[in-house]
Amino acid sequence: MACAMLRTFEPSIAEIQRLYVTPSARGNGLARTLSLSLALIDHARAQNFHTIRLDTARHLTGAINLYQSLGFQECSPYHALTPQMDHFIVYFERSL
Repeated sequence: MACAMLRTFEPSIAEIQRLYVTPSARGNGLARTLSLSLALIDHARAQNFHTIRLDTARHLTGAINLYQSLGFQECSPYHALTPQMDHFIVYFERSL
């Protein structure tokens, strides 16, 4: 019903990627409970990361609201993989 992954972006910075909840399971707090807010953030902190980052598409307002409610703040693009897509993507960062 949901998945997500955490990877090392830089030595003290983790990145959450591929957070996805199936449409039939959305709206039930699954992303907050299962993967994003508790498990991945706590795991990153336990691994001595100081910052956690993520990005999402601008049109995914539910995801944006979730990330902001968890203390993530919008930041400038933090990778140059797809600069032509930056106007479609919102980047977030949070201190641990």
